[in-house]
Amino acid sequence: IYVHPNYRSARYTANGSLNSAASPLVNLNHILQAMDGDAVWIAGAWQVMAGYYRTPSLTLDESALSDAAITLQPYAPRASLFNAVSGTFIGPEYAYEATSYPIVEVAQYLADDNGEQLVSDVNFVLVNDSVRCQMIGWQRLTRARQQLTVQLGTNLKGYNTAPLQNVTLNLAEFGYTRKVFRVRRRQFVGNPLHYTLQE
Repeated sequence: IYVHPNYRSARYTANGSLNSAASPLVNLNHILQAMDGDAVWIAGAWQVMAGYYRTPSLTLDESALSDAAITLQPYAPRASLFNAVSGTFIGPEYAYEATSYPIVEVAQYLADDNGEQLVSDVNFVLVNDSVRCQMIGWQRLTRARQQLTVQLGTNLKGYNTAPLQNVTLNLAEFGYTRKVFRVRRRQFVGNPLHYTLQE
């Protein structure tokens, strides 16, 4: 096995072991944690993507909209909000014992929540570096604070994208000019498509 001398600088690597007695879904989630990724079942196969930024695959404007109403949800439910990330990782410097990595928090998010610390516990099984734990924690935190979601319908001009891809919205009614959203869900509702997008 060849190990690149700069392997520790790689942004997404899975370092550790998985238990074959665990369910495939549990093990998949451990892998996704290590790559800050997501997985979606599309056309009979898993599509797995790491958490890097992707250039929008499609631009949607008024000409792509169906007759379906557009619904905006500017805020996430309070129960799903967090403003800090903490947890454990398993690394060689601690003899592969689960050890806490430094908490990840943003002062502005804490202020937005009236000073109440809301911690999301993220325990990494396949990340063996506390710095990478903090990086992934920060990415999760900043993504989660982009709370705006949009539900809209499109005609077939909106076909060429899929969950986990990014799209650009140009909608004058809402003041959106090249505003980037992530596709969270796509459904076929008769001939038009229905999308759930997150800022």
